[in-house]
Amino acid sequence: MKENQIFIKASTAANGRSIFVISFICFVALFIIKLAWVEMYQIQIIFLIMASITGMILGYFKSSEPEFSFVLKVDGLYYQNRFGYIFISWDNISLVGVPKSVGLNQTEMAYVGIKLKQPELLLTSISLRLISHLMVEQKAIFEYYLRHSDKKFDDDYGSFILNSYKSEQETYTGLRAMFAHRMKQFREFSGYDIFFPETAMDRSSSEFKVLLNNYRQQGRNKL
Repeated sequence: MKENQIFIKASTAANGRSIFVISFICFVALFIIKLAWVEMYQIQIIFLIMASITGMILGYFKSSEPEFSFVLKVDGLYYQNRFGYIFISWDNISLVGVPKSVGLNQTEMAYVGIKLKQPELLLTSISLRLISHLMVEQKAIFEYYLRHSDKKFDDDYGSFILNSYKSEQETYTGLRAMFAHRMKQFREFSGYDIFFPETAMDRSSSEFKVLLNNYRQQGRNKL
């Protein structure tokens, strides 16, 4: 019997090839126009050429992303982009939810948070390139929690942590240590270790949370 899988496409990856082709056509047309009109509208044409180059770059990066950002399988959750991939087994997940803003009028944020039973399992498998990408991708929500937190942190905390991180099994340094400290901070702020942005999904964060929890339960029942 074929294993049941669910494939999720990132909303930001849509139409990458079309954006590149249209931008390239505009670039060529504008370049020809610039050569033909030596003196007229030079500033405007140069501005449009720069915009088309930006569009080509954006389209290239969109089309270079993997076809699917998430794959849900019986054994766990796979997250991937051009920087690498993450695997989280269902047994290593204790909570999946949508973080809420701080204050009286709490609203759901455009992220899905995951609390891990053993965060170190993620540290040993994730690539350094993906760690660097996630640190940047999660910067907005991290700084949000810093601004609204009433916690006081010592020198082992901060946006850029250079200290090593010691677990029960291993001592981490460099980017892995920074990411380990970041996950620890996230857990103290919100109860989650890692966040995935809504732009990596093909639906809202609340809908994706329901999908993950349902599939997580099904996967655990099949194991």
